[in-house]
Amino acid sequence: MLLSVSTHSKTNRFKKINLPRTILSTVVLISLLNPQIVSAENPSKAIKCNSQANFSPCFYVAGGLIGANVSPKGVVGGWSTSNSSSFGYNLVVGSQLKPHWFGELAFNSLGKAELKNSSPAITGIESISYSIPSLHVGYLLKPTSETINYFAKGGVSFIQNSASSNRIPYKKQNSVLPSFSVGAQWQSPKNGLFTRISGDYHSSDAIGLNILLGYKFNTPEKNPTLKPNKQRTKPRRIAKRKPTAVKRRARPAKRRAAPRRTVNNAPPQLMHIISNIVKQPSFAGVLNGVDFNPRTAILTPHAKGVLNGIARKLKNQPKMRVAIIGHTDSLGITAENKLLSRTRASAVKSYLIRQGINARRMVAEGQGDSQPRATNSTESGRRANRRIELRAL
Repeated sequence: MLLSVSTHSKTNRFKKINLPRTILSTVVLISLLNPQIVSAENPSKAIKCNSQANFSPCFYVAGGLIGANVSPKGVVGGWSTSNSSSFGYNLVVGSQLKPHWFGELAFNSLGKAELKNSSPAITGIESISYSIPSLHVGYLLKPTSETINYFAKGGVSFIQNSASSNRIPYKKQNSVLPSFSVGAQWQSPKNGLFTRISGDYHSSDAIGLNILLGYKFNTPEKNPTLKPNKQRTKPRRIAKRKPTAVKRRARPAKRRAAPRRTVNNAPPQLMHIISNIVKQPSFAGVLNGVDFNPRTAILTPHAKGVLNGIARKLKNQPKMRVAIIGHTDSLGITAENKLLSRTRASAVKSYLIRQGINARRMVAEGQGDSQPRATNSTESGRRANRRIELRAL
């Protein structure tokens, strides 16, 4: 009986399709549909699941091509494989759940195997096609912020087959089998575009080479609005019913408002912190992408592009004064780290001055390694601690 299909990698089959044109068309389509690509220099629109320090889950969609050699086993009733070379496609919907973990649902079409009968009395060519939905959980071997990464994923595949005609004796398959895949990934450092190449194993009869192109999207953030406090309407009703009582209780009401004055009597440092939190602009905080050459205060080209956007926003708020604060990891001597952080903050200030920002509006500070936001025992943690922050004064 024709029970299953054997597939092997066949890259020469891709010569029959224009793969570069297909990939280029997909990239252009994604660029037109998603404005994040053309505004990737804006840190607020960066793909958050590509950041190791400020990670936030995101989802992605992808599509690709599969090179395969499709060949049903056995000869039944004179029918056997006449052409085993084939190619198919797959569609993927997934989510980056954790900095290293992702899950995805995919539909894989492995193409068709052409069958021919050895009897001269039976003419014509028939075929058997295979489709494999799959559910996988994957793990990225390197930090999610890396441009080139490697991954492995495992899960289950639902193997299905169908024949082009009922004159082919074959066994209908609906098998659920464990499957896994290993491969490499490249992702753009500026937006959510990524591509993968992998070897997929669904069973001993289903092995293929897969080239995938996709795009990541940030998960929409929810901004719940505060509900008004309806309990405040009760004292107003009492005031309407008994106006005289309200006048008599006017002085006790002022005494009850006295606790509010204690806020003004709080330590000046606490009041300064509260004031800063309230008036911080949307672009304040860690300036993601503002990096330097190792152990120097020389800005990278990408960092200058980020600072160009910050300069435009500061020009739109000409009365705002800001503090530029530099931080380092714990490697090296503490005194040298503090000097390096101050020098880097001064380099950022100097660059903004060259972009037209008044020097009196900016203050450069260096905190060294005194304020880590992640562990210094790992490379990813140290990378997160090496940062430039912006605070409104």
